[in-house]
Amino acid sequence: MKKRNLIFPFFLGLFFMPNTLDAAGVFDLYKSNNNQKSEILIASPGGHGSEGGGGGKKALDKQEENLNDAIKSYYFFVKKLEEAEDKGKSFEEIQKISNKIDKWYNKIKLLDPIIFNEMFAEDVIDDNGVNNETLITELKKLVTSEIVNVFNDVKNDIDQIPELYIEDETAPYILAPFSRCGTLTERALEAEENGNLKKAYTYAKLAIKAVVREKNILEKQGRQIKEKSIDPKSLENIEYSLLGINSIILDDYKSGSRYMIKALESENQNTSNLKSLIAYTEIINGEIDQGCSDLEELIIDGTIDLVDLEIIPIEDICIKSRINK
Repeated sequence: MKKRNLIFPFFLGLFFMPNTLDAAGVFDLYKSNNNQKSEILIASPGGHGSEGGGGGKKALDKQEENLNDAIKSYYFFVKKLEEAEDKGKSFEEIQKISNKIDKWYNKIKLLDPIIFNEMFAEDVIDDNGVNNETLITELKKLVTSEIVNVFNDVKNDIDQIPELYIEDETAPYILAPFSRCGTLTERALEAEENGNLKKAYTYAKLAIKAVVREKNILEKQGRQIKEKSIDPKSLENIEYSLLGINSIILDDYKSGSRYMIKALESENQNTSNLKSLIAYTEIINGEIDQGCSDLEELIIDGTIDLVDLEIIPIEDICIKSRINK
């Protein structure tokens, strides 16, 4: 979700404009910097003579119209995503909207690389010349190692859960709660470590679907869960942790952070890895104040090792951001 995080404030005003707004005004903000390209388009083959010139003009108008539509669509779905996240919509619904954001993001890039760069590269370098994208990249390295730690905690919890006997309509079967979900997650992490992102994304999506499926099954097994002394809070922690880990693998850091916070609320005994991961993802999502506040607390109480601070300089993210306020 890095794309929308970098530029979300840039066109915030669009969210409050009526749906009938002509996005040409947005295009005009950039058009002055694109005159040379426009002249080349008009003067391109087919632009000579009255008929050809008209064709060239129409082609340029069509390009502007398509670009305007792409920009409007992009911000429309960015707003939809914010609303869906605020309302706590399902992962599947949020993912559908995120895919549409990616679609229009790529469409803008294809239609006009110059305008695309002006829109989406605006906040990469901050006022003090610090490359925020580089800092976030370094922070993501910490997140990658931290989700492995969180997964190891979750895997241990999964191994402690007794098997359940599920009376299915077709044929009864034995269910080891979240065991298959854990295996899919482990394969996603292994694929990511090996640089096979396509496979990692595939396994992560399968893991999420498996978690949702087993959650629905477990909701009907209240009697067995009670009889076998399974802590519902532990099941909840495993569920949200797996959803969070796989969301992060899919680069959906905002959903990942939200699920990790829910996992933390389920009172898991080992909270240090979760707390660190939440602080890192908050900063990646642009929630600098909250993330830095959590990060400082974890540094002070010893949860975060000082070695981590050598990887990502806290002074360039947290201390500087507060001085600037």
